[in-house]
Amino acid sequence: MESLKVLNKNNLNLSVVVHSPRYPVSSPLVLLLHGFTGYKGEAHIETLAELLARNGFFAVRFDCSGSGASEGTIENDYRFSNYLSDIEVVLDFVKTLPNVDKNRMGIWGHSMGGQLACIFASTHPEIKSLCAVSSPSVFILPPEDMEQMKKSGFFEKESPVLGKIKIPAAFFDDRAKYDASKAVRNLLIPKLIIWGTNDTVCPAERTKLIFDSAAKPKKKIIFDGMGHDYKNYPEMLEKVNDTVLNFFGETLINKDPSSSQTTPAAAQVPKPLEKIALAYSVADPAGMLIAEKIKEIGVPNWAVMYELERDIVFIDPAKIKENKIVFLSRHKSEVGTKSLTVHMIGNFDDAKFGGRTRELAGALPQIGANYLRALNEKNVSSTLSKQGFVVSLEVTHHGPMTQKKCVFIELGSAPVDWKNETAARLIAETVIEATMKETKDKVVIGFGGGHYSPDFTKLSLRKNYAFGHICPKHQLHNLNKALIQQMIERSGAQEIVLDWKGLKENKERVLELCKRTMLPVERVQNLLK
Repeated sequence: MESLKVLNKNNLNLSVVVHSPRYPVSSPLVLLLHGFTGYKGEAHIETLAELLARNGFFAVRFDCSGSGASEGTIENDYRFSNYLSDIEVVLDFVKTLPNVDKNRMGIWGHSMGGQLACIFASTHPEIKSLCAVSSPSVFILPPEDMEQMKKSGFFEKESPVLGKIKIPAAFFDDRAKYDASKAVRNLLIPKLIIWGTNDTVCPAERTKLIFDSAAKPKKKIIFDGMGHDYKNYPEMLEKVNDTVLNFFGETLINKDPSSSQTTPAAAQVPKPLEKIALAYSVADPAGMLIAEKIKEIGVPNWAVMYELERDIVFIDPAKIKENKIVFLSRHKSEVGTKSLTVHMIGNFDDAKFGGRTRELAGALPQIGANYLRALNEKNVSSTLSKQGFVVSLEVTHHGPMTQKKCVFIELGSAPVDWKNETAARLIAETVIEATMKETKDKVVIGFGGGHYSPDFTKLSLRKNYAFGHICPKHQLHNLNKALIQQMIERSGAQEIVLDWKGLKENKERVLELCKRTMLPVERVQNLLK
């Protein structure tokens, strides 16, 4: 991300931010426009810019004259015509940046920004793709506000960055000259028009007029329950941003624009690359070192790094946006065995180390199995195995609690091991290479055995089995129907595997509970034959 100053036609410096892709080799560009009294740092603009950059685009956001960090005043410089002129100046500047593909440039805007995007694109053929979100065709002030403006000569509004401001009547007189629905009538580039059913600021019929007037190719997507300020609702923000990313991916990267069609929000639009959180704590030296090695190698485009303050078992995962989380962590053991371990999280008893009592988190069995195999292969071929490092599954234990899907990958077991740079890099390589690997294992849950599940580890290494939650022998007395159901549902289990010898005196009771689930039940000793 680079912050720049660009001089506009009125000799005012505009504040511009350019987000560049990780490998910017002849990459497409999308220009992002803020709305009425908005600014470039609003959540829906900044998060979209970051998302686009992570997926191979240049994304450019800026404050228009008299707004945000740009020079100028509301009274003299904040005008619709000036904003259009600013767009042209910024685009002329950024399209000369190294690796920007001038033949693949798009424009996006929210609210008034979308209206501007339609009008600008209609007169600038270098724009090849257009998206407008919750945008009016023309600007209409409510009658009571219009009356107030006639009396005072200005309209008073609360701006997210400037506070309470007075917008002169000259702005509205200027804006009245422009109609987005007319601008798109002969605009032949791909267009995506988005609105929500709960928008009271720009009611649906105003945005629909743009779509109805637009020439083909065009799409409309209507989000049920979305209001004008969807930026304040993380789940809706993510849906809208992903939809926009898909559209620009289709029209600027794949260059396969479809013909005119209406697309409900639930339609089968190709999903963007799924993001996975990589979380670690500043209180954990091993987690910090693994994260450092990932950054040294290069954070993959599917990953979002989270550096957290609290010990990782006590964090609140709700603060992590992604639905899948990989925790980078130290491993502790009294024995002190040098280890590279993988496990799911939750508590079969009291929550002494984070999470909730008798509750299990969502699991990532396939990623866990990928990690186990990659760790084992790398360990065997490195010097670590000669140092005594072993690779192992662990049973389900500790926090944090979340129904998001999670897995822990750990470096242990003593403080000296947490600082082992070779081991930390091995784990970093494993995370980068194995997280997104497509492997179709049978997902299972396990019962019995000790904390390090030696037989379950062997089964996963030798055959196509991916373990979700595992309940060890010392927790079997806590098992009941509800906990087993959690194990199944939060692992997505297709089968149950028993460490028959490791069940000890609980054999018959556990077997009976498992049979009631109607899932196939196997003994690990038989599967290993």
